Amino acid sequence: MYGGSKQIKAREALMVRPSGEHIIDLIAADQVRFPGIGKTYARRLYGDLGERLRQLLNEKDDFSLADTMRRLGIPNADDAAQRMVEGGRILALQRLSPGSTACH
Repeated sequence: MYGGSKQIKAREALMVRPSGEHIIDLIAADQVRFPGIGKTYARRLYGDLGERLRQLLNEKDDFSLADTMRRLGIPNADDAAQRMVEGGRILALQRLSPGSTACH
């Protein structure tokens, strides 16, 4: 019990990756991991790539991402893509089990 309320014990937790509008919001709001990519550019990227955006970030494919960014008219595409793949680990799926840690 905590504060008089019953608590639960989880055997396993699953951190679900963001998708759709959540990816756009996450990228636009996190200027530490995705500097220079605001809501407009994040929306353009997701609109063009869809779920493939997460794949490119997870695979650290800054070449393909930069190519898409240039095509969409996003300035400094090479630098921006490199910064995005470095910050893109936040979009990865993590499974947490008892005794494990999510901090990397």
